[in-house]
Amino acid sequence: MMQKTFFSILVIIVLSLGSCEDLQNSFDSKLNTNKNTGDISLQLYFDKSTDDKILIEPETRDISKYEYDISLVMDELIKGPSSSSGLSPILPKDTRVLSISFKDGIAIIDLSKECKVPMTEKKEEACLRSIVKSLLEYNYIKKVKINIESNPTDTLGGNFNLSEPLDLESIPMAKY
Repeated sequence: MMQKTFFSILVIIVLSLGSCEDLQNSFDSKLNTNKNTGDISLQLYFDKSTDDKILIEPETRDISKYEYDISLVMDELIKGPSSSSGLSPILPKDTRVLSISFKDGIAIIDLSKECKVPMTEKKEEACLRSIVKSLLEYNYIKKVKINIESNPTDTLGGNFNLSEPLDLESIPMAKY
């Protein structure tokens, strides 16, 4: 009887380990992986707005699978686009990521106070769209909540209400 119980527990543990890997793969299944090296291609979105239209465009960054971490997405967004891309940065370069946490499909991004600068309405919308779309590349993230210095914030640039988590559809409705 004891041997059967032990064997049953062992089978459950082995099956659980396999399903954890499957779960991780399903979390990140939108991300492209180089089959030879295992490196990951991140899609980051930056501002390419015109006077008439709010646009964000992707820029791909290949990173080592050993450096892969969700905070790397925010770090790369802060670094800004490559100089040859024709895209504009979305956040001040001295912005820091203080922490990232997750709850019920919401990524809670805590940024330093340097990210809070006056912006035009178009610039702030492009900034929010860039952050949200870049993070929605992860299957397990459905919305993004931005905090500043570990506190909820009302806005980044003065034009959008950030008191609630955002997805791409809710950004226009968050306009003051």
